[in-house]
Amino acid sequence: MFATIDERALAWGYIGVHDVEGTPTHHIAIVGENADLQVWIQKDGRPLPLKFVVTYKSVPSAPQYQAVLMDWDLGAKLAADTFEPTLPKAAQQIEFLVAEARK
Repeated sequence: MFATIDERALAWGYIGVHDVEGTPTHHIAIVGENADLQVWIQKDGRPLPLKFVVTYKSVPSAPQYQAVLMDWDLGAKLAADTFEPTLPKAAQQIEFLVAEARK
């Protein structure tokens, strides 16, 4: 994921230490051609991402998407079938088109 962001980033900046829900975080801003990304990464302990804000600059009114991720449980035990879908009996697999590479 970060390789893709780095490849598309026009500029990066460290904004400083800011609070997210009472937790000190490193605030990083990334400028892209069509969208900007801000990430807040936990300062102390494990460097977990706690907040993301994406600003879609190429869309009218520049809407934003925001996610706050708190109370990480890195030791959670998940059953093997947790991510297995329950498909209808008539479901059929389809062939996906391949996206063209960016130029």
